[in-house]
Amino acid sequence: LHRESTGLVYFRNSHTQGVADNEFIFGDPGDRLVGGDWTSDGVDSVGVFRPANQRVYLRFANTAGNADVEYPRGNPEDLPIAGRFHL
Repeated sequence: LHRESTGLVYFRNSHTQGVADNEFIFGDPGDRLVGGDWTSDGVDSVGVFRPANQRVYLRFANTAGNADVEYPRGNPEDLPIAGRFHL
């Protein structure tokens, strides 16, 4: 779950009810969260699309901190999706 108003990310490590297993702040208010395996190591972590500057910020660990990589992408009305895309 991503609280857009604060940047708080929290999640469970299973598809069950209960208290979050982990929580941390990543991104700015208004960012749009996306998760994916950005390093092909088998572990998903967070990324955000920031409509205000049309940039994507990816973090390689599910912890607070600066993005490990960022790049320009998209339009302000876009919604991020993760997947394996072959162009």
